[in-house]
Amino acid sequence: MDELIKNRIAQCSEKVNEYDRWLKLLRYPNIIFVIGGSLLAFIGGVLTGLHGWFGCETHQQKCKEIRYKYNSLKFKFKRLLDEDCTKEKFNILDDLFIELESNIDAKPWF
Repeated sequence: MDELIKNRIAQCSEKVNEYDRWLKLLRYPNIIFVIGGSLLAFIGGVLTGLHGWFGCETHQQKCKEIRYKYNSLKFKFKRLLDEDCTKEKFNILDDLFIELESNIDAKPWF
């Protein structure tokens, strides 16, 4: 019976050593992943903050609206080419174009 107990003690001791080696090996990747994840979260937070501070959502929405208006005017001007274009029709569209140009508060940055 003593021999069986000593055998189990040796097996347990061997397993303890195996797990000690394994945990020691995992320590460095664990540190890297935790620190890396924290840095990514920090960077993500900073970028999200900058996104809000610069007003990117508002700027993009305004740009979409302005783009839509220019596109609409483009098709209206093209329609003038296909129909009898009077000076009055052109002037109406041109006034809309000039008004759009003068009221733009968001422009592409390039």
